[in-house]
Amino acid sequence: MWARAYFDDRLIPLLEAALAASGKEDSPVRARLFARLAGALRDRPPEGMAASVSERAVAMARRVGDRATLAYALEARWATVWLPDNPEERLAIATEILQVAREVGDAERVAQGYDFRICSLLELGQIAAVDEETEAMARLVERLRQPAQLWILTHTRAMRALLTGSFDEAEGRIEEAFRFGERAQRSDALITYRLQMFQLRMEQGRLPEMERPIRASVAEYPTRPMFRCLLAHLYAEIGREPEARTTLEALATDAFSSLPRNNDWMIGLSHLPEVVDLLRDRERAATLYELLEPYERRICTHSAEITLGSVARSLGVLASTMSRWDLAERHFEEALEVNATMGALPWVARTQHGYARMLVARDQPGDRERSIELLRDASTTCREIGMVGLGQHISALLDRAGQSVSAASNASAPAAPIGPRVFRREGEYWSIAYEGETLRLKDSKGLRYLSRLLADPGHEFHVMDLTTGIERGAPRQRGQASRADNLYSSSDDVGSILDPRARAEYRDRLSELEQDLTEAEAWDDAERAARIRDERDFFVRELAAAVGLGGRDRKAASVSEQARVNVSKAIRSALSRIRKDAPALGLHLDRTVRTGKFCSYAPDPRSEALWQL
Repeated sequence: MWARAYFDDRLIPLLEAALAASGKEDSPVRARLFARLAGALRDRPPEGMAASVSERAVAMARRVGDRATLAYALEARWATVWLPDNPEERLAIATEILQVAREVGDAERVAQGYDFRICSLLELGQIAAVDEETEAMARLVERLRQPAQLWILTHTRAMRALLTGSFDEAEGRIEEAFRFGERAQRSDALITYRLQMFQLRMEQGRLPEMERPIRASVAEYPTRPMFRCLLAHLYAEIGREPEARTTLEALATDAFSSLPRNNDWMIGLSHLPEVVDLLRDRERAATLYELLEPYERRICTHSAEITLGSVARSLGVLASTMSRWDLAERHFEEALEVNATMGALPWVARTQHGYARMLVARDQPGDRERSIELLRDASTTCREIGMVGLGQHISALLDRAGQSVSAASNASAPAAPIGPRVFRREGEYWSIAYEGETLRLKDSKGLRYLSRLLADPGHEFHVMDLTTGIERGAPRQRGQASRADNLYSSSDDVGSILDPRARAEYRDRLSELEQDLTEAEAWDDAERAARIRDERDFFVRELAAAVGLGGRDRKAASVSEQARVNVSKAIRSALSRIRKDAPALGLHLDRTVRTGKFCSYAPDPRSEALWQL
């Protein structure tokens, strides 16, 4: 709700008039009016006005002791102090929103609290916590079934798929999120859709498809110059240097001061390092470096919509442009560690590519060999996850170095692992070791599933095999029936989605809602009517899902599908825990473990080593 009010000139006088008419005494109504005014003032001059008004709203809500109003005011407070410099402060506000909203039973505001916590945790690089919050939010949102919250949850899941390089999943979730968002807040949903599709098409080597929608965004959202940054990046990525230069020149006036220092600021600036590098613009590189350097240890994000990985990677590119080689090397090493810890495969590969280009340009003893090693690893990742665009850049760089992708891949066999590979359960804990990393984790289903996969490299396990222990024998091909398939094929459902009593209650409630909607429309109560339509649509969807052709009951999700969802979630959770303390192992498993109806562990056979289980 706050985003839609950023520049609403008509709303501000109405809110100010309402405040003038509400008297001077503290009250829940006045606190809510101040909170709403803060949202409407966001990103408007003078700087700090919105934050000051939101602070007043929170203070008044605390004085009157109205907890529901406090949750409302805190939400406005989070939005109005949403700056690049304060993720810890916003995390604390979001945590209080959750606590207070739970106390008063405001489920929609609880969902917003989760979203705000996810945004802050993502900026801080706490990916395991991001995943935990997303799962908690999902359990709530799937009960609410409201389009606004479904949109937030789904675009968050799309962001996570983009971050790990699961591009097919990301595309489906991006489209699904937009369908939800169209019904809730279309303008914001369209912005999110274009940002996420830009990142997806860049990785797929299809960025020219985004020129038209990004140019449209530049025209439609003139107060959000981040879209001009994306357009400059697009031109640089596809080699249209004159257009890239013209777009950059317009942005760079007065040291990029045209970019407002809000939640768009960092994502906009972080799309420009590749532009100044293409143009060999050392002066602009130095300016961008100075602006971004305070955030070296942060993750570049835009809400829970997209992330560009470690800010250190952008600083490495800028330092390379300025020929500050040792500084660039330090930044690239930092970015490699951070991105690998997050399991951000696309950004590991992009960091390796930028690092390799720097080494080629520096050309000190050993740099050529190290650059080939980095490019080999990046090329492998590109092939595995489908990063067509970067893969093409890597091939071109290898060609200039007198290498081919295949020659680089075979230049040297992968080094033998350092020390044993251990993945052994010892009572309630697992002892894990990989290439010098060691850790102990409390037992979980996900770790048990991973152990089963590691025991049989290359074996594709049906999810029912993992959950029931069936088919311990030889691997089978996709489509070949297992005993698990046969066992569950005759009872592959868990009964009707809705029982007769529930269907009757749903139909009664629909009848009540139709009457309520007629009344709301008669009274011209648009907000109430919208809420009723959302609830009505929910019951219509539920009944449609439960009843098939001819009024016959539809069956609930198959046991096999439930197992697929549960196994995938458990394995993702285990990988998040592993990445936190063993980034090298986390990166290895991200590359080699596949989930879905069939799950497998598929390491490079040239470096395959047995695990001690």
